[in-house]
Amino acid sequence: MNSETSTTTNVQPQGEPAIYRELTKFFELIIAEKNAYKQELEKSLKPSSLEPELARVKMTNGFPLLDKDQMALDIPSMKKYLHTLSALAHRHAPNAAEVTIEKLIPDDTSFETMIRAVLREEAIEPVPGLLTFLITETIRPVLEIYAACERETISTHQWEKGYCPVCGSDPLLGFLRGEEGRRYLVCSLCATEWQFSRIKCPFCENSDFQTLSYFVADNDQRCRIEVCEECKRYIKTVDLRATAQEVSPILENIRTMHLDIIAQEKGYTSSGFSPYTGSES
Repeated sequence: MNSETSTTTNVQPQGEPAIYRELTKFFELIIAEKNAYKQELEKSLKPSSLEPELARVKMTNGFPLLDKDQMALDIPSMKKYLHTLSALAHRHAPNAAEVTIEKLIPDDTSFETMIRAVLREEAIEPVPGLLTFLITETIRPVLEIYAACERETISTHQWEKGYCPVCGSDPLLGFLRGEEGRRYLVCSLCATEWQFSRIKCPFCENSDFQTLSYFVADNDQRCRIEVCEECKRYIKTVDLRATAQEVSPILENIRTMHLDIIAQEKGYTSSGFSPYTGSES
């Protein structure tokens, strides 16, 4: 039984704001480009997974399967894809500050350094947030291929940590699935999903139900903000029990931005590092 405390707040926007529609369109284009690039990558990128016994030991001891520092990266290919994403961003938002890639990333070594920093979830200074976002999106299809390979090695069903069992990143969102409303977390970088207790904070592992609660905005019982009073962090959770359709975690994250506003106005923070802004939140 879920013993969390629920409250309702009145900050739900009426209808879908224009900025949501614009951002959704933009991210749909990003996702389409990612899928196309990922298809091409899968022809040449053939990562090897861990030996099953090593994978079991790592999972048992709370270590993610993938060592992101050891990932082989096709830097020229990724830089070309970065240019594709930069052009897409500029076409979609011509009034935004143009990202001068060649000035900020003068050579492949600088580019790889930035990629490795994002993989370690470190802020990149003095790189603008938009470029950090584009670098993150450049990494995403590569990491998804590596993660899919590792998931073939061992089941993540027994994983009880709030960070990703494959790459170690924080969750982007939570989903409630199945008749019992089991909670699944979705990785913010490699898209791995894993089951996680509904009465436990994914960030500090607090399981005292008296200090865990959630807010539901008016007219939207499908989405909630789950908060922890111990670490003052939150995660958005979407109830998928009423739909049989597949959903995109990235698009759901955009469509629920009003919940971020509610949570932050109440003094809660999300994941310490945001791949969308490249900054501490």
